[in-house]
Order: sequence, then structure tokens, then C-alpha cells
Amino acid sequence: MFQSENVPPLPTPNEYAAAAHRVEILLAGDEKALGRVLMSVVAKDTAYKHFIEEATVLAGYVEPIDRSTGDFVDPENGAAKAFHRGATAGLLVDRQVHGTLLMPRRLFSELTLGGIEMDPDDMPQTRHLIAEAISEMGFRGLQVLGDETAEQVSAWSERFVLDVTKQRMFTIGAGVLVLLGRQQHEAALNRFHREAMETLVASVHDVDWDYQLAELTKPRINPDQH
Repeated sequence: MFQSENVPPLPTPNEYAAAAHRVEILLAGDEKALGRVLMSVVAKDTAYKHFIEEATVLAGYVEPIDRSTGDFVDPENGAAKAFHRGATAGLLVDRQVHGTLLMPRRLFSELTLGGIEMDPDDMPQTRHLIAEAISEMGFRGLQVLGDETAEQVSAWSERFVLDVTKQRMFTIGAGVLVLLGRQQHEAALNRFHREAMETLVASVHDVDWDYQLAELTKPRINPDQH
């Protein structure tokens, strides 16, 4: 059973800004700070290894491929790496703003890509559709952050992705994780409200309505009559 004090309302833009500020303190340093902080998180909770694996798979879809050969256009996989770094930044914000509500093993279970069907005869097109859906999720996540935090994410992209043509993928990766964390928080809220309603309904059945009615209709003695 969820307790109301354990399921706060969804974060506001100000709360995201405060969380991003705390993350910025953690990331003070060079361009390798993201990796160091992530490894520190994994060392404390190995469940976050699942995030690394799932984010790596997702990042592979945003890496452009050559339709004629099926090979990645960029042999260095710059877009995928930028996306993964952004996803890491988004995860760090999630941890600050959602606290114990964040369940890393189940984060990607909230991922929905609009019912895209895999077409084995045209995998490049399927990958393109998935990449578009991922980008749309990223933009939605950036919108819930608010302007101040979105600007901070943009600043991180410039610090941690030196190739300006790949910095957009960093912000998309961050936005995707922000959205997934928010959806997980929202699911927890929905469960709490549903369980609270079930408890209320159950308590209604425990009431002795005949007794309550009798009490309400019992003749009352007016003290002034004595």
C-alpha cells in the first residue's frame, strides 16, 4: 500500500530546476564526469546496470544508417554515444527529483513508441520510424522540464558532446529519460489513488447502515421540556 507522504505530486519546473542544480554540482569537472558519476551510482545500486544496457539498445536506433548497405553512417557511432550521455544526465535528474519512486529495472517498461510494427522487409524504414518516435519522446520530456532546466541540459550537451552536430542527440536522450521517470512517478500516483479508493469502498461495506439510520431517526429529548 502506498502512503500519501511517499507519493508526492508530479515534479514542477522549479523542482526540476533544483534537481538539475544538484546534478550540476555532481558533474563539476571535465567531460568524463558523467561516466564517473554513473559508475558511482551503479556501485551503490547494481540495478542501474539495467539502465546502461537498455539505454545502449535504445541509442542504437538513433544512430543513422546507410540504407544501401545497412551500415552505420558514422563508424564512431557519435549520435548513439551522445544520446547515451544525455540519457545518463536525464537519469541523474530523475534520481534527484523522484527519489525512491524511481525503479531503474522498470524504467524502460514505460517506453511506448506508438505501436510501430517491425517490417522485416524494410528494416531501415522501421529504424527510421523508431528513431522519430524516440525523438518525439525526448522533446516531450524537455517540455516538462521547463525553460531553466532545458537550458541546463543544453549547456551539458555542449560540455559533454564536443561535436556540435551530435549535441541534439544528447538533449533528446536526456528528455527521454526525464519522460520515462515522470511516467513511472505518475504510475505510482495512480496506484496510490486507486488503492485509496479501494480502501474507501471497502470501509463503506463495513458500516452498519441500519444502526446509523436508527441513530439518525432516534427521538431526541429537548432539555427545555424538563
